[in-house]
Amino acid sequence: MTEVNAEAKAEPEPHPAAGAAEIAARVRGGASSAVAEVRAALRAVARGDTGLNAFAEVWPRAAQERAAHVDAALARGADLPLAGVPIGVKAWEGTASLQARRLVAAGAVPVGATSVPGPGTPWRTWGTTDRGRTANPWRADATPGGSSAGSGAAVGAGLVPLATAGDGAGSTRIPAAWCGAVGYKPTTGLLPARDPAGLAVGGPIARTVADVRLYARVVLGAATDGPGAAGARTGAGTVRPGRLRVVWSSDLGFAEVDPEIEHVAHTALLAWARGSSARPVPVNPADASARPGTSAPDGRDREGAQAAAAGGGAGGRGGRWGVVDVVAAGLDCVDPAGEWFARREAPGRAGAAEGDPDRGAGSVAGHNRARLDALFSGADLLATPTTPNRPHGHDGPGEVMSVALTWLFNITGHPAISLPAGFTADGLPVGLHLVAPHHRDGLLLRAAADYQAVCPWPPTPWPSTS
Repeated sequence: MTEVNAEAKAEPEPHPAAGAAEIAARVRGGASSAVAEVRAALRAVARGDTGLNAFAEVWPRAAQERAAHVDAALARGADLPLAGVPIGVKAWEGTASLQARRLVAAGAVPVGATSVPGPGTPWRTWGTTDRGRTANPWRADATPGGSSAGSGAAVGAGLVPLATAGDGAGSTRIPAAWCGAVGYKPTTGLLPARDPAGLAVGGPIARTVADVRLYARVVLGAATDGPGAAGARTGAGTVRPGRLRVVWSSDLGFAEVDPEIEHVAHTALLAWARGSSARPVPVNPADASARPGTSAPDGRDREGAQAAAAGGGAGGRGGRWGVVDVVAAGLDCVDPAGEWFARREAPGRAGAAEGDPDRGAGSVAGHNRARLDALFSGADLLATPTTPNRPHGHDGPGEVMSVALTWLFNITGHPAISLPAGFTADGLPVGLHLVAPHHRDGLLLRAAADYQAVCPWPPTPWPSTS
């Protein structure tokens, strides 16, 4: 009994700000063990998921057995970049998906299945368990978004640092935005499609961009370093070294956006631009970990420093950006709702050739692709709010389409990420949505790391460890 108590005292207490990279470093360096970290996460879930209902299932025995295997593998000299990192897995895919298998192979330990929507609603921005509906970790009377509802809530509440998700119209990015977390949709094709229409792609929800980048290295490998990944723009014109050009569109030309949501997201984007021009540019990317951080309005810069340190310099292999230029543009895309639903109803359209008349210049698809191609010929990133609306109540969003600003990029295949932008006046999280050209995921993630370094966000107030 004495030995058991001594072991328990040595185990870490749950810490909602601890990221995947931090946990893995502790375990790999011998300061902790996979078993200890997984037990800490299971305690966090037991304490913090009451009322939150982020997990549909919890697997304490399987998780601890898996953690013991990780510790044994490390003792044999295995190189496991995610050693001992507790994760949640989206219930609809569990541990069978390619992304989950690669995470587990890298040493991550699934502790349970996260909630997804139940039947009976046309809107999917919610989740449910046998204990009740999933709550938003910032406000229990609001939904966490969906369909990766539990993954967003679990990460946002600090129960786990990373969870798998799937995005067919915004189902990774929306819960990340509404739960104050990071949600990444890779370029379509980097992972097998999760649906016959080719719209849904796996991806992570995490607390920090550094952890998303770690996910990308483990799950996607060199695929995130495609053409232009280091930040040199292709097409018409060349960006000056050390500059990143970001085009802002509040509505993509068709969405009706809540003015407060637009204001919060745009303010965050401008804060990033101001902060980028107010600090020196290191010659060596590794120097980015030592530069002074620029605090957010609440003065917290701990996670931003972690992101810079783990990211090794946001601006690419040759250094980081000195200036982020934000340009407003009257983008005139057309609402893709009809095309999205047509693809779901006739999945064969997803594999149609570019010469298909439905994709021609006169079609909605052709129009939107032409507009985006033109935009990215002169810009590095597109920025919008992640959603047009705030997190809605458990009775639904009404007539608003929460996916209005996200599902276009499931059709076009562009990589996109949602980052915490701030809060509404009544304390609900808002997301900033960044979109990059095809296969420039590396550029997107480096830009996101730079954004977090300038505009760090606070941890959730959810009482996961109390």
